[in-house]
Amino acid sequence: MNATTVSAGLALVLHFTATGAAAQSVVRPAAIDLPLVELPYNATGGLRAPGMQQSLAITAGFYEAGHTLLAKVAPRHPRLRNVGITVVDYFTLAVPLADAWLHEEWHRAILGRNRIDSRNDVWNVKNIFAEAISVSHVADEDLVRLKRDNPRDFVRMKAAGYEGEGELITRLERDQFFSQSPAWHVGLYWLIALNDQLYVGAIVGPADSAEIDSLTDKANRDERGVSQRDASGHDFTAWVYHLFRPDEPFESRGPHPSGVGLDRYIKVSDLTTEEKRYIERQGKLAWLNFVDPNFIGVRGVSFRSPVNGKPARANLWMRHALTSFGHTIDTHIVYSQGELRLHAIAQRFTNHDRSFPGMRLELLDVPVQVGSSGLALSPRAGLWLQPRDGAFRTRDGVTGGLLGARIGTRTASRLQFYVDAEVKSAGWVAGRPALTRGATFQTGVRYSLQRIVPKSPPN
Repeated sequence: MNATTVSAGLALVLHFTATGAAAQSVVRPAAIDLPLVELPYNATGGLRAPGMQQSLAITAGFYEAGHTLLAKVAPRHPRLRNVGITVVDYFTLAVPLADAWLHEEWHRAILGRNRIDSRNDVWNVKNIFAEAISVSHVADEDLVRLKRDNPRDFVRMKAAGYEGEGELITRLERDQFFSQSPAWHVGLYWLIALNDQLYVGAIVGPADSAEIDSLTDKANRDERGVSQRDASGHDFTAWVYHLFRPDEPFESRGPHPSGVGLDRYIKVSDLTTEEKRYIERQGKLAWLNFVDPNFIGVRGVSFRSPVNGKPARANLWMRHALTSFGHTIDTHIVYSQGELRLHAIAQRFTNHDRSFPGMRLELLDVPVQVGSSGLALSPRAGLWLQPRDGAFRTRDGVTGGLLGARIGTRTASRLQFYVDAEVKSAGWVAGRPALTRGATFQTGVRYSLQRIVPKSPPN
């Protein structure tokens, strides 16, 4: 909670200087997106939901709709309004469908992919101001099996919440760049990114380390029974511990201090010096998430294209994520000119021994006419070199990639429909729970929060 308090204080100060930058954008209708079906996840071991893309879309829509509505309060006082929106965000971070809910759902998505049931304790309203919120009702036997059979999934599960929050910021930023919605998200970006940086980097200082271990001891004393225990404990002590020890059986942790079940939680005192230094470095790299003009309200920069001299807009930001083999640093570039909408990502995947390159490219909402029907096509492709077998300790790389597309209706109606399909090789991809090769399919709806006004034909 200390991290969140610091985040809120800094965000409130920043709001007074960030309002004007976004005011120059042309306002278009904000929209929310909901994948109604996400396969194969929804059919893994029976009916299971939400998947990663479903929970991401739900939380992005929660903030897009909520901030759009809150913007109607005190419209003549934008600075005061934006501070108010951030205060609301601060006090609702842990309500269902908001940021903490998404964080826990991405942990659960990795468990669910491995047919492990769990519970998101954000749904327990008394946890809104809790020091920690658990993914509970996970059996020790399931964790033993997961570590034994899929050690890379086991490691990824620990850091999946951080991955999801980074994807949430990127989703909101990208949607705002291309749709130009009036919603104010800047305070939320600071709340999430600062809280995450302090969470990842918290084990560095002796005082913070002692606090983490004290909270772990308290949880071990207070939690009554295996069902109440979190799947991980402190996310990042667990992540780095198991990242460095993929072959260590989970049951070798020994019995829980109470004598019932296994000793799940990793304390700072359990880490080696090398492991502490590694997570300290990740805490420093998390500051790269602030290399982002959106954090000061700059959603895009307008200029004349040097190629054809026509008006264009662009933006660029960086994003750090923890992976099943180490970490990735992505540089996002968004570009818009006329009907052209482009999102490119330059990627650097890093394990213990070396770094590997990657890139992704997506064209958004390319107009397509099929008979009398207007459609919007969004093709995407990715190519990468990642550590062989997703290993933390290897210098060998293996080539992989993905191909996918989304096609949706393009009408004047507020409600649009779409389908989305993708195939990928083995490898880590943000927002895709499978590290193995495979295909995914989604279908859903996109709803505009305001009436769509058709473009007037040119004179």
